[in-house]
Formats: sequence, structure tokens, C-alpha cells
Amino acid sequence: MKIDFDEIFKEFRRFCVTASDKKWNKSYVPVLRKCQELLERSKGEPSDGEELMISCLEKWEEGSSSRQIAKRVIYKFLEWAVLRAKISNMYASVTIQERK
Repeated sequence: MKIDFDEIFKEFRRFCVTASDKKWNKSYVPVLRKCQELLERSKGEPSDGEELMISCLEKWEEGSSSRQIAKRVIYKFLEWAVLRAKISNMYASVTIQERK
């Protein structure tokens, strides 16, 4: 199934009414684009939601506030996208336990 990420991200943006444009561009876009990059791989795409979430968070230091924000974004996005059948339910979000 070919995913139209630009369209999905526009729809998700409308869902995230409390995020200002500044917050959207700083906190949401980098995580969403990383998710897109991982799901569009021709080889080695994530096998499930947990692997996808962990891979999306790799660039942020564990325990950092920026990682916590990114974690909330990817969790919220995957939950939204799977419930609306925008992406496969194999990518359902999961709770990831991390060091503080």
C-alpha cells in the first residue's frame, strides 16, 4: 500500500489543534519525516510499532526533554494513523520504557 505522507501529515496537523505553527515545525515535523523515511525504505523497514518508534527517536538523547516531546509526537501520530487506517496496524504505538 502506497502511503501519501504529505496528505496524512496535513490531516494529522488539523488533528493537532493545540500545536502552534512554531511548535509543529520544531517538534512534530522532524519526527514525522523520520517516520516517513523509515516506512518508505525499500529494505529494512521497521517490523512493528515499537521498532518504528525506537528508530524515530534515535537522534535524541535518552532522558532528554526533546526526546520526551518526540516520543509523545510519534506515539500520538501512530495511534491516530492506525485508528484511521492511514498506515498498517502492525505499526500501532506502544509504551516505551526508558531511563530517566
